[in-house]
Amino acid sequence: MQGIKWFLIIVLAGNALAQNWQKIKGIDSTNVVSVIWEGDFVYALTYDQVFYGSLTSDSLVATPGQPKTSDSFATLFIHNGRIHLGTLGSGIYYSDDQGMTWHTLNTGLSKSAQGIMSFVVLGDSLYAGSNFSGVFALNLLNPISWTPINTSLFNYGVYTLGQSGDNILASIGYNLFVKGRNESQWNTVYPDSLQMWQVYEMQPVEGHLFAATDRGIYCSTDHGQQWQKTDIKQFPNAEIIALAYDGSRLFAGLIYRGQHWIFSSSNLGQTWEIHTHEFSFLWDLLVTEKRLWAGRADGLWYWQDETSTGPDPQYPVFTQHYHLEQNYPNPFNPSTTIVYQLPRAGMVRIDLFDIQGKHMQTLLNEYKSAGNYSLVFEGSDLASGVYFYQMTTAKQIQNKKMVYLK
Repeated sequence: MQGIKWFLIIVLAGNALAQNWQKIKGIDSTNVVSVIWEGDFVYALTYDQVFYGSLTSDSLVATPGQPKTSDSFATLFIHNGRIHLGTLGSGIYYSDDQGMTWHTLNTGLSKSAQGIMSFVVLGDSLYAGSNFSGVFALNLLNPISWTPINTSLFNYGVYTLGQSGDNILASIGYNLFVKGRNESQWNTVYPDSLQMWQVYEMQPVEGHLFAATDRGIYCSTDHGQQWQKTDIKQFPNAEIIALAYDGSRLFAGLIYRGQHWIFSSSNLGQTWEIHTHEFSFLWDLLVTEKRLWAGRADGLWYWQDETSTGPDPQYPVFTQHYHLEQNYPNPFNPSTTIVYQLPRAGMVRIDLFDIQGKHMQTLLNEYKSAGNYSLVFEGSDLASGVYFYQMTTAKQIQNKKMVYLK
């Protein structure tokens, strides 16, 4: 009876909230399987096209260029302005010009490894998860060839990848594996007393790592080594499809009796509140300023929040972006200034690497309140040349290039 009561309450609330969704024009009523954003643009992926447009627009258009393949598209990922697209059989394509032109990035990937389901960045490497051949790594500072990272993985069908601290995680079949950045082997991890689970997506949030699984929501505070249940009590053990985080609220999309729902939490999963009821299959969630985006089987939709001026228990609050700016002057001698923006408090680390990817020094590693910051870097001990500086936060990793001339 209690379960029926919860269901009726949520149905009524969900029906009322559903009217706030608006559909993006320009994309036919088709599956939008991946949604990402960079700068002022949002990108949406269907099985055979990439679309883009302004974060505030009501319509998207197909990017001027499209990857030339007959294989279905699977996932999008952006790092430092480069769009990466994973396909189900033709490997990886990338674009450095917002989709004007596309190029393959498959050196080191055998044909059986060219079904790409997921990407993640850890340190100076981009990792790709293959649906048949495991995990591969590409050095971003010297991106020549992919290298397999599969020691001790007994099943190579990767569904999704995650990153937390210095660990990378891989969901393979009904198992979750974790590996340290400098470790050679993967270790299997389990939730509670369960021996097998399916992880669909992982979302880092303020030192916590959340996992969307076929048995509810789990959380780890030690970078994926141990997990605890942080479930939605109205729907315990429900199948969670997607997660998204806006800097203050965590969103979760779930399936119950063939219907889809979105809940949100403002206290790291301790309690959850209904946000909306979905009437079509939900593939992906994304949060940008004042918008919650939903990639669904019937296209791309968004929830607009124009009125929020402070935290509200029912509607999401959207924040500004994490941003690492280009150092100035550049080239420099002997000192330069690095400016960065934090939309909320948390740990921030800035590291310096040489052109070969060798770690030179840590410029900053401390807890900072939200705000704009700058630091002055003195490079008189360096040799003339090209260097990279990297900002790491709980939300993302960003890199910039600097040139030192004596």
